[in-house]
Amino acid sequence: TIPGLSASYTGAPALEYAYTKKNVTTGLFETVSEIRGAGEYSVTVTLPESANYNEIDVVVTVTIQKADVTISTITGIDGWTYGDVADTPSATANFGMTGSLVFKYATAIDGVYAEGVPTDAGTYYVKAYFAGNTNLNEAWSAATEFTIAKASVTVPSVSNKPYNKETQASGLTAGIG
Repeated sequence: TIPGLSASYTGAPALEYAYTKKNVTTGLFETVSEIRGAGEYSVTVTLPESANYNEIDVVVTVTIQKADVTISTITGIDGWTYGDVADTPSATANFGMTGSLVFKYATAIDGVYAEGVPTDAGTYYVKAYFAGNTNLNEAWSAATEFTIAKASVTVPSVSNKPYNKETQASGLTAGIG
């Protein structure tokens, strides 16, 4: 029985199987021990010659498509104030790919997303990205909007002082907070 196919043979002699997989770089088929992972395979099923049967070979081409990765909605990024520590986004992905996610940021929902957490005040979008591999397709999460709020500024205060024939700038304070 070939996994995933409905044909089977239970008689004697036993069927023999040989597997080859197409090398995506060279385009040539290489011998493999089993069908495993995405790719194009050629399976040769041989019924050996016996007292009652002539030998016969049947070649079947099987293509295993790459699987799609699904990335969850991003959490943990609610926005912050300019100068504060940035929020850390988080998301999960199927096929155990959560550790392979990279977070990318843009200034518009349909903008160009790039690595690097923004630092200036404004509205931004973040997406989780999976680059794909030999068995899984590239994937993006939905965009999540967040805002880096403008920081408050403390205006300097000046108290009245009597004139003393010298510069009287001391006592001025200003800050961002």
